Amino acid sequence: MDQPRLTHLLNNRTALDPLEIKSIRHEVHVRSQAIERLQLELQKLESERAAWQSLLSPLRRNSIPPEILGEIFNFVLLATENTKPWRSQVNLLCRVCKAWRDVALAMPSLWAQLDEIVVRKQLDVAKVRNAGKTLSIEGQHRYPDLWPSSPDAWRLLDHLPPVTSLTLGLPEPDIEEDDDNPESPLPRSILTANLTKLCIKSMWTMVWILDIVKTCINLESLVLEYGPGIHHVDEEVQIPSSKILLPKLHSLKLRVDLYSQTTRILRYLVIPSLEALEISYYGDQEPLDELSLPKMKELCGDLLSLVSGSNAVTDLRYLHLENLPIASVSLYRILSAFPSLRHLTLDNVDSDSALFRYRDIRDEPPLLLELEVLEMFSVPPAIDPDEAEIAAESVIEETFHDHSARSLSKQEYGRESII
Repeated sequence: MDQPRLTHLLNNRTALDPLEIKSIRHEVHVRSQAIERLQLELQKLESERAAWQSLLSPLRRNSIPPEILGEIFNFVLLATENTKPWRSQVNLLCRVCKAWRDVALAMPSLWAQLDEIVVRKQLDVAKVRNAGKTLSIEGQHRYPDLWPSSPDAWRLLDHLPPVTSLTLGLPEPDIEEDDDNPESPLPRSILTANLTKLCIKSMWTMVWILDIVKTCINLESLVLEYGPGIHHVDEEVQIPSSKILLPKLHSLKLRVDLYSQTTRILRYLVIPSLEALEISYYGDQEPLDELSLPKMKELCGDLLSLVSGSNAVTDLRYLHLENLPIASVSLYRILSAFPSLRHLTLDNVDSDSALFRYRDIRDEPPLLLELEVLEMFSVPPAIDPDEAEIAAESVIEETFHDHSARSLSKQEYGRESII
């Protein structure tokens, strides 16, 4: 059908006869076939163009610096670690091409994490490729009835290189079976004098915790985070035979359950070089009068034990207390026992302003004479910041935040304040 005839039919609204309909359908079919041929040709040309362009890709030509490509690999692994095992992802990167494998093998950080180790070979490979960097090992204990005897898993730890920093997240042991065992079920091979930093998260008994710590004589930093189950253990039955000396320890952090007496471990630690102490409680606070006696007396005695004996703490510079309901008289005894304090942080410490008035009593020791920084967060209504500032005469930086985030000006005393 020629163009004039098509134009005539488009402009004419008369009915089509059968021959015209057949002719029109033929013309539609011819053009549909032509379009399909052109589409196939277009797809072929686009595919060829993409193939030629791939030869110019920086990845193809290895023009991306290995350090940048390695960082890209690391970002991808971090983005997928919650859905896919880390080790399988690294192995997948190594199988893409030789260039990617070379980059992956040259990045120790990609081999810094192992999960679900079942054979020693995997650990040995990780040690070699990690090149002495930080190595994170994660194991999942799937059969609680077998704890703490998992000889195959523990045997892997015998082949670890000397470690200086270690974090242990320990499951709850079977108290009924292991209550009479004075030693922790951990292998001694991973707890050596090489350790300078140790973090323990557990619900284990105090004697087991001390059994872990006593072999790490060169510790400089210790973090103990107790689970809520530890206070169910009868600690009076398991009393450590002697105190443990940690001569180099300068930082100690305790995060404990409010309803337990887990700070009692302080009575069995001799830490003469301690400079920073943090004690954070968690759990709902009871009324002040209920917790001041007798539980907070135990805390007071635990802290005062640090300043007794021939190797007492004499230069504690930083003290952080958090989420602690305590009577002012007990808190005063604690603070006055550490006259070397330079930095004091009281975060949600429920007490009252009587704490800062004990200095006026003749027989009481002075308070906060060397203090330079005083921080108070979630200040209870019973504490007057004005009295706190007057008591801390040497403070050069102050931070006060009460429940309503009210700003408290302290410039009238001639010192710069941080509000």
